[in-house]
Amino acid sequence: MMTKAQIFLSFLILGLLPLHGQAQNTINQLDSKGLKQGVWRKTDDKGKLKYEGSFKDDKPIGEFKYYYPEGQLKAKSFFSNMGQTSFTITYCENGKKMAEGKYNNELKDSTWSYFNEDEQLLSQESYLAGKKNGKWRTFYPNGQVNEERTYKDNLRQGPWFQYFDNGTTKLKGVYDKDMLQGLTQVFYASGRLRVSGAYKDGLKEGMWIYFSEDGKTLKKEYYAKSHRYKEEILDKDLLERVKNDS
Repeated sequence: MMTKAQIFLSFLILGLLPLHGQAQNTINQLDSKGLKQGVWRKTDDKGKLKYEGSFKDDKPIGEFKYYYPEGQLKAKSFFSNMGQTSFTITYCENGKKMAEGKYNNELKDSTWSYFNEDEQLLSQESYLAGKKNGKWRTFYPNGQVNEERTYKDNLRQGPWFQYFDNGTTKLKGVYDKDMLQGLTQVFYASGRLRVSGAYKDGLKEGMWIYFSEDGKTLKKEYYAKSHRYKEEILDKDLLERVKNDS
């Protein structure tokens, strides 16, 4: 025969069972309007977790985590502004950071940074509403800028620079509506001018001059719409030595 204490304990356990069942059913919930609410966990057809996060009125809020098929963390997103904005970090399968940046209305926005397998910065890109806008840079392993160009509405627009790994300028030119325009110059690592010429609508135009590192003119080339129609070699021996040293 059960004692009063045993009877009370039995009723207590039975009373808690529905609550436990409710707790198990608080994920992946839809409200009466069919909107996602609360914690959601999505799995693939093999039952492996693809993502987990929370919704409010069908909009993602707070932190979401996404996973590779083998379970490693693939990405983390931090949602705000009723799900319209998210800051996202993506990871390699070995756990190293691969990229980070912001989405606005599911389009890349502001600065995006990309990293190598050692999490060293490789490049930075600038977007506005999913379009390339602003400065784009690539980097050497020592952190120096390798190349820098500017975009406007997905087109290259404005200055274009390349650098040696010591920071000195290697090349400078200008883009206008995605085409090289005007003077373009190439330099030696010492900073001395190596090549100078002009573009028109993305094609070489007029005279291009080639220099030795000590400032001597090696040759001149003449172009019309990138067709070289004339060449003047001013110092053949020195020109060959410069080619061999390049």
